[in-house]
Amino acid sequence: MQVQPLSNGTLTISFLPKYDNVADKGMKVLSPLVITGTPEELDAGFLSVIEKGVAASTGLTQTLAAFEASVAKAREESDMAETLKRQEKKKLESEKKERESATNKLKEAIKTAASQKPEEVIKSLESALKRYDMADAEVVTEAEQIVVGFKKEIATPNLFS
Repeated sequence: MQVQPLSNGTLTISFLPKYDNVADKGMKVLSPLVITGTPEELDAGFLSVIEKGVAASTGLTQTLAAFEASVAKAREESDMAETLKRQEKKKLESEKKERESATNKLKEAIKTAASQKPEEVIKSLESALKRYDMADAEVVTEAEQIVVGFKKEIATPNLFS
């Protein structure tokens, strides 16, 4: 608070409260509350003017402090959201690798089955289908069709042999 006497017998009082709980740059642009009057006028109304000014700026600082707290919380939650996105991406990449691996292993089982007897083909491909259930649908369908075809072949007697 600064008090400055003027030549006409009045006083000018400049008052700017400090608020340490708010880091917002906007608080730095607040103008001080300036009151000018005779000593008698200031005695009569100084406190009510100061109370109104402090009440207004206190409301502002409380609003700014609440805003700063919400910004901090939003940043924290945003970081958490980023972490969740990274985890989800990692999970999807892992699942993709598993699916690719299962698909390749099932394709290999199909190739190997070509040199086996029908009963062995059925057994090995059914086992592979259970183990590599994450394989691409096309490859799974191909393996299932091979199994069905060999089962039909076994079930249908060959009349010419």
